[in-house]
Order: sequence, then C-alpha cells, then structure tokens
Amino acid sequence: MMRDYQNALYATWGVCEIIAYRQGMRDMAALIGIENKGD
Repeated sequence: MMRDYQNALYATWGVCEIIAYRQGMRDMAALIGIENKGD
C-alpha cells in the first residue's frame, strides 16, 4: 500500500512540475516581451 501511495505522489508531483514549468515559461516570455517593448 505504501508503494501505491508513493507512486500516486510521484505522479501528482510530476504533473504539478510540468504545469509549473509551462507557467514559468509563459511568465518568462511575457517578461521578455515587456522588456523588448521597453526599447
């Protein structure tokens, strides 16, 4: 049972990591876009 719990935890963490990464890339792109507009 403990192993199943760990697998579920890792799966959830993986999904959260992907979402956070994609969100971070979007924020980075927006930041770069704003900086470029500043010029």
